[in-house]
Amino acid sequence: MKTIEEMRKKGFVLMYKEKLREAFTLDWYFKGYEKLIILGCFLWTVYSIFKFVKGLI
Repeated sequence: MKTIEEMRKKGFVLMYKEKLREAFTLDWYFKGYEKLIILGCFLWTVYSIFKFVKGLI
């Protein structure tokens, strides 16, 4: 009979492996692609604000 701690550890390892497998699928690529677009928009906004403030000075 396994202890609760061993079962928890095994469950965590299985969950970790599942997440790792999920990370290398095409679905993750598209999620990463969306993140890049959001990051690009954020950086463009920061750059635009910086340019606007620089223009005021």
